[in-house]
Amino acid sequence: HQVTSTKAVTYSINAMFNYKPYVYFNLYLAHGGTLFAYWAGSRNGGRNKPIVRIVTSYDFDCPISESGDLTYKFHSVRRLIGQLKKKKLPDPPANTTKTAYGKVLLTQVYRYEGIDSSQLGNWATITKEAQAMEMFRQYQGLRSYRVDLNEKLPGKRYLQFKGFADVLYVFTENHATNNLTFRGKLVRGHQLYMTLKYEADDKLVILAEGAGHIAWGFGQNDDIKGVF
Repeated sequence: HQVTSTKAVTYSINAMFNYKPYVYFNLYLAHGGTLFAYWAGSRNGGRNKPIVRIVTSYDFDCPISESGDLTYKFHSVRRLIGQLKKKKLPDPPANTTKTAYGKVLLTQVYRYEGIDSSQLGNWATITKEAQAMEMFRQYQGLRSYRVDLNEKLPGKRYLQFKGFADVLYVFTENHATNNLTFRGKLVRGHQLYMTLKYEADDKLVILAEGAGHIAWGFGQNDDIKGVF
């Protein structure tokens, strides 16, 4: 993430404070934060280019750190503001004690490979062609695509995509049991095709994962997710 020296920050504050007649300013950021789930975004531009994920930390070398600690930069800024305002500022609170979070026991609550497509009901949308997540007002997370292969005998098929984002998990679904068999994974920017193995009357099932939208810069308007 972005790092700015304490010297540069205090110099800028001092310069703006003494600017005539006067200016208003604030500190961005004063307190670091954290981006959870898919909100961290990415910084790659254009379709079918490799994913460049952004770390979840939004600390940005702030005076108050991501974990809430008062840093050397905080005390330097505080001391400067006190001098410029010619006031004694109240004492800041002490930093909190940090400790290891410890082990976390995870319990499985859902298994994608156990879906019965006949039970999807109103959750399913029928389209002539695969469409991006945004066409369904979905802007993050996972989306499933299903299509009949119309093959009466087992075999292999060359599977190629015009575009997708960001990761595809490819399955076939057994016609009789609705059980899924994992066939492979494709990652945006690395491969648009694969050889698909299937059984008679199988369905093709694709689980698309969106790995965060472009946070700034080139490619934001073209950054769609899913299969397209």
